[in-house]
Amino acid sequence: MHSVSALLVIRGSIIPFSRKSLTRHLSIMPSAKYNPEEDQPSSLTSQLAAELVDGQSSSKRPIRACIAIAGGGSNAASAITSTPGASSLLLESLVTYDRQSFAEFVTENIDINDDEGWLSKLDSMGDTGSNISDSSSNEMFHFASAQAAVLLSKSALRRSLQLSPSFQDRCLRCCGVGSASTLVGLPSPNVVIDDRRKKRKSRAYVACSTLRDGTTVWEVELSNDCGENGTDQSNLQDKRTRSQEESIVSNIILAAMVNRRDYSNTIASVNRNPWITQILTKEGDVIQEKWFGSNVNHSVPSPTQSPSTGAHRSFNPPHIGHAKLANAAVAALRRIRRLESDESSQSYHSMPSSLSSSSSILNNLWSTVNAQVHEQYDPTVLFEISVTNVDKPPIDPVEVERRLSLFSTLNQSDMPRDWAVILTNAPLFAQKASILDNLIDDIHCARKMTFVIGTDTMVRIINPKYYGDSEQNMILALEQMQSKGVHFIVGGRLEQGQTDGPRFINGKDEHESLPLHIQKMFTLLEESDFRVDVSSTELRKKQAAVL
Repeated sequence: MHSVSALLVIRGSIIPFSRKSLTRHLSIMPSAKYNPEEDQPSSLTSQLAAELVDGQSSSKRPIRACIAIAGGGSNAASAITSTPGASSLLLESLVTYDRQSFAEFVTENIDINDDEGWLSKLDSMGDTGSNISDSSSNEMFHFASAQAAVLLSKSALRRSLQLSPSFQDRCLRCCGVGSASTLVGLPSPNVVIDDRRKKRKSRAYVACSTLRDGTTVWEVELSNDCGENGTDQSNLQDKRTRSQEESIVSNIILAAMVNRRDYSNTIASVNRNPWITQILTKEGDVIQEKWFGSNVNHSVPSPTQSPSTGAHRSFNPPHIGHAKLANAAVAALRRIRRLESDESSQSYHSMPSSLSSSSSILNNLWSTVNAQVHEQYDPTVLFEISVTNVDKPPIDPVEVERRLSLFSTLNQSDMPRDWAVILTNAPLFAQKASILDNLIDDIHCARKMTFVIGTDTMVRIINPKYYGDSEQNMILALEQMQSKGVHFIVGGRLEQGQTDGPRFINGKDEHESLPLHIQKMFTLLEESDFRVDVSSTELRKKQAAVL
């Protein structure tokens, strides 16, 4: 890493400058007079930022974004942070002004093994960013190009996935925004322009990437018309300054983010954006939209950075009882987490192993961050449907689709805060554990995954009958699951047919018969924690009677 001679804080963005880049940055404007009015975000920029942030609460598809900028456009991030409610949108903003900073950010945030497919496609995309009159046109890579913007966007998307504890955010809302530009506007009004500068045009490339919709790229070329005589005073008055072009690029970034949120993956959505005509106002300004492709082959994001909860049922149909059991399980995990936190001086999550340190201030920093994450975010609840069953035929695909659609009919206020439905081909819990073990990040926790089950299911799990009538095999199988971080939360039910009336059972007697180390794998919910007298069987009978 090259030495850093300065850290410039520019409207909320920290830009690392090497001595070389700092000298280059300052030397291009040696005689420019500072104008404080030009240094403020334009009213249009503020309006766009307000539209972006304020629209989060009403949008059906709010975004959680990381922004990576190479060149102009840093006003976009500062305008967002100046708007109340910005934390609902912005996760991180970075300006990679130096080329090495660009290269390191991209390299550190791209998984070469996972992303090799789209990188190959990016190679074949071609470089649309070079200026034929630019001295840099012979370089192998152009830092102001569509390729550069896509690299930044994909890297920013990966950062947003890393920074979002919510599984729903990762799958549906995380957005990476990348902007690469070269701006050749006047350093200040009334300056003489040489022939080389007259032939160059300012260009900007803004890419937005999401897991759901892929990547779109806006390619913008700004008019550079100042007449044949570059020193003609009347023509120079019509030419944009560097500061004005900075505002335009910032506005394009904000408009692209509004577009990604509100228009999703619709074709030619740039033509539907009402802000474009207000941003590009000169004859000769051009904007084109390209779709780089979907992310269907992108690795599935990890469900969460805290233990995941898998509600195991057939969900035929899903109902309020399933939702309440999931919520009871989340509450139980929260109680366990608080108890463990009180008993230990260590944070629930330590700092990343790559950053391990004996420094108390760094450990306190990460303890504070993790405490906030655990307080604000619940464990992810995955409602798991196995399409195969040990004792029954596979579920028909049409029936699977029907059950999935029924989840959307449930009252969302009754559902856990962070939930999804997962389909597996794993009828056995050992198989389910292997699948989730590969899916969930290694969180160094005794409960990497928690299965939420009913009493009857727990009784079957600990029944030697399913292990070759061998209690030793049963214990060994549970120990293997325990080594993967498997934990069970058991919801009880009413048992009918008792002489003294129905009674609540939660598998307590069976649980106490297990060895102590296996007992620790199970948390039994009491009747006060969860009891819902709703039966899927009874619901199906009622539905059949109606039909």
